[in-house]
Amino acid sequence: RTDNDPCGLQRLRRHGLIPEYFPCGFHHYLMEALYHPQMLLLQSLLFGKGVPFKFDHSQVITREPGYIGGVWHSHFNGDPSDDAGPCVDPDEYDRQRNVIFLFAYPDGFGETNEGGLKVVAGSHLHRDVANCRGSNTDEEFRASWMSGKTHPATGEPLSITRLALPPGSLVAAFAHLAHGVDPRSAQLPPRSANLWCYRAQ
Repeated sequence: RTDNDPCGLQRLRRHGLIPEYFPCGFHHYLMEALYHPQMLLLQSLLFGKGVPFKFDHSQVITREPGYIGGVWHSHFNGDPSDDAGPCVDPDEYDRQRNVIFLFAYPDGFGETNEGGLKVVAGSHLHRDVANCRGSNTDEEFRASWMSGKTHPATGEPLSITRLALPPGSLVAAFAHLAHGVDPRSAQLPPRSANLWCYRAQ
């Protein structure tokens, strides 16, 4: 379909013809990591014993100096679970056809002003992808999507966690997890991450 993609960029992205959108095809180390036995073991632990999974996509994500930050959002699994509503039982959630993002941060990042990742633990269990997007600031997100929401399994109020990670860190997250990215100081060099995404079959 080209009606919504007149320049063909989405098609190029989906077919991995641009290094940024399939770095594994341009660097042997990243390709080896894609199906390394330890990577496959990690994914099997994340998806759960006996759940078949496959590679979905990979990407290099760079935050340049002066990056203004990324809006709060979550991602689709591409099945009926995407907007199914709160799931109190984490085991039930695990039985869905989940998508898991694995972010690798070679240089790490600090808690503030470094283009770091911020998340809302337990937000994935709300399964509300269509509405969980668009807030530019934490204050807007707290006042809109987060307002009155609790962790479906624990009952605790949802809260924002800013990660601070040492170099070489990995972060695994369900696609449904609400997340955003902080601004990055203009005085800092670019910060890159590599994303490997796997999907339950």
